[in-house]
Amino acid sequence: YWSIGNEPTLFANLFRTEYDAERHSREWRAHAEAMLAVDPSIILVGPDLHQYPGVPGQNPRDAAGRDWLETFLEANGDLIGIVSIHRYPFPRSQANPVVSRDDLRLNSREWDENIIPMVRDVTRRITGRDIPVGVMEINSSWANNQRGEATMDSLYNAIWYGDVLGRLIRQRVEMVAYWDFQRRDLSFGLIGGYQVRPTYYTFQLYKRFGTEAIMTYSDVPDVNIYAALRDDGALTMMIINLSAESATVPLTITGFDPAEEAEVWRLDAEHRAASLGLQPLESSVRVPGDSLTLLIVAPQL
Repeated sequence: YWSIGNEPTLFANLFRTEYDAERHSREWRAHAEAMLAVDPSIILVGPDLHQYPGVPGQNPRDAAGRDWLETFLEANGDLIGIVSIHRYPFPRSQANPVVSRDDLRLNSREWDENIIPMVRDVTRRITGRDIPVGVMEINSSWANNQRGEATMDSLYNAIWYGDVLGRLIRQRVEMVAYWDFQRRDLSFGLIGGYQVRPTYYTFQLYKRFGTEAIMTYSDVPDVNIYAALRDDGALTMMIINLSAESATVPLTITGFDPAEEAEVWRLDAEHRAASLGLQPLESSVRVPGDSLTLLIVAPQL
């Protein structure tokens, strides 16, 4: 996989130069064709726009009013292998930098309702193809923030990201890259110096998640569930409680004959992706507030 350039939507301001969607598309194609001439097997990723909220009138445009994604696809839709965007929903402005729990709680739904459906619709309309989608940079904030209830180093950021990942799995996104892995002086990283931040443990839970997505539904407010089958036949279910209050979640499984017990893993204020051992699989699950709970259920023998 190869990406050419990064966040061209910012070039004009960063480099104090005239740079627009057409110039980017033209220069990107020249590089792409040269690279493909050397190795036709490479998969090209782009255009890596710095923000894409998936809302008409808010998606990035150049100084002439041209939509960056549409202009790119019109010029390069025949060469692109993965259509990529970046997304940092907060802060909404430098004048209002504080991010609250409610901001994050209400935000993750944008992936289902706006962003990924619009990227797919625009791509299909312009190229006539269903091209895989990648979110090649993501975090809750584009600006450094620390030690708040919903800052990037908080437990709630980890819960928010767990829900975002579940939605991206449901939307069958090809690639997702969290920004970033390690930062000592800023709060972006999963690791800060020798400190492991809570969102790191979201990955520790999801590494046990399955690879074959299963349809799920929850009607419990602020509680979402995502499921997938693993290669060993186990059913994995990620239950995410975005509320500060604990909740009892009804659990009904169809089309799968489960064993009587579930392996339980949890991330919350008291557990860091910790195993809670085997517990009876019942018709409901009690989950703490602000938590990710992973159930791993083997098939009935």
